[in-house]
Amino acid sequence: TVTAQAGVGGSISPTGEVEVLCGESQTFTATPEEGYYVSGWLVDGETQPASAEFTLNDVRGTHTVEVQFAQYTYHVTATNGFGGSVSPADTVVAYGSDVTVAITAEECYEVDSVVVNGVNVGAVDTYTFANIHGDSALTAYFSIMEYVAMASVYLDGDYVYGVLLHIPCGTDTVMEIPMFDCYHLDSVMVNGQHLPLTDSVYLFNVQEDYMITAYMSSNQMYVVASAQGNGTVTPSDTTWVPCNSSLTYTFHPAEGWFTQELIIDGVSLGTPADSTYTFDVVDQNHTIEVIFAVYEYAITSTVDPIDAGQITPYGAHFYPAGDTVTFTIMPFPGYRIVSVEVDGEDVGSVSSYTFENIQDNHTIVAHFSTVGVPESEELQVNIHSSGQTVFVRNESGADIRVVEIFDVTGRRILRTAGSTSDMSFELNVAPGVYVVRLEMGSARISRKVWIEGR
Repeated sequence: TVTAQAGVGGSISPTGEVEVLCGESQTFTATPEEGYYVSGWLVDGETQPASAEFTLNDVRGTHTVEVQFAQYTYHVTATNGFGGSVSPADTVVAYGSDVTVAITAEECYEVDSVVVNGVNVGAVDTYTFANIHGDSALTAYFSIMEYVAMASVYLDGDYVYGVLLHIPCGTDTVMEIPMFDCYHLDSVMVNGQHLPLTDSVYLFNVQEDYMITAYMSSNQMYVVASAQGNGTVTPSDTTWVPCNSSLTYTFHPAEGWFTQELIIDGVSLGTPADSTYTFDVVDQNHTIEVIFAVYEYAITSTVDPIDAGQITPYGAHFYPAGDTVTFTIMPFPGYRIVSVEVDGEDVGSVSSYTFENIQDNHTIVAHFSTVGVPESEELQVNIHSSGQTVFVRNESGADIRVVEIFDVTGRRILRTAGSTSDMSFELNVAPGVYVVRLEMGSARISRKVWIEGR
């Protein structure tokens, strides 16, 4: 008798108690179930190699035959590229089993694709091997995530600039806001939140999409205007203008005044050629200073002859426009005012003359002549003094025989021979009026002169 049985996973034929004639042979056939295979035979407790059949030869006693089965097993191998992991990575599973592989991306990475047994199954985060019938392989590929940064700039509310950037996740990114001439940064918003206004450069560790918006306003520049003297500058004081605009100033001197000097930002430009100045491009603050000066006119006063009298004030003097000045004319002793000429016109033998509301240059000349014995027209002899000197101008060449000089008391202080030529006499006397007498044959001429102090 042979007792035949099968382990888990299949069957044996024949099975149970099998009667075999003494000395005969008996063959047993093993039939594994799906997913199983014959792993070996156990005959009378001894292991025999695995085969589909086993023959017990020359049966002469009682025996036991058991066929053993084992379940097929398969490897599921999971690998990953940079940026993530898979779990489980390497698994041995039984035939027909299911196994699920989890695919996990690291921070800033995402699943790019999953390849199973050579077939791309897409960017999945899990994959299940169902009813496994053989070895399988899975490879997960990852890619770094990219975020979009969109930057926009508005100038005085108008959109003027924008840029769209694709930035790898986790990248330290410097965002520099472009600055525009004549504009300043009002506010910066990132994803709807205000950022502190530090400067135009911002650093982000990119972990999401960004919407960066910079708002700028035009700078306002000012020009400070001032004036010295009698006149105005238009516009006056402080004027604010948009940066890069132009600004024109006009100078208005008062009547009788003129624009003497123009000073821009502390630098003198001298006397301007016209009555305006334009800042063509105001891109910084400025100052403008206008200095007005009154027109001045020269009045030149002289006397003729120089030693016959005086005019006060004497010489060339400058007077502001609109002023009034009076000149006083006084003859020296022995002389009289003959006439006064103003700008070449005789205004009579006046002792004073007033220029009112001066608006031009002028001249004034006081003419004097001697008093006493008139000059002889035929002899043409003139007597005058300067300082301590007496001059006798003998234009006709008269025969002057004697020259005498007396003080007011009649005391003679000089007697000398005359001449037919001009003569001069240096005195050393006290100031005052003196009489000069000339003798020319039967003719005699006397003149009073003024001698100045020693």
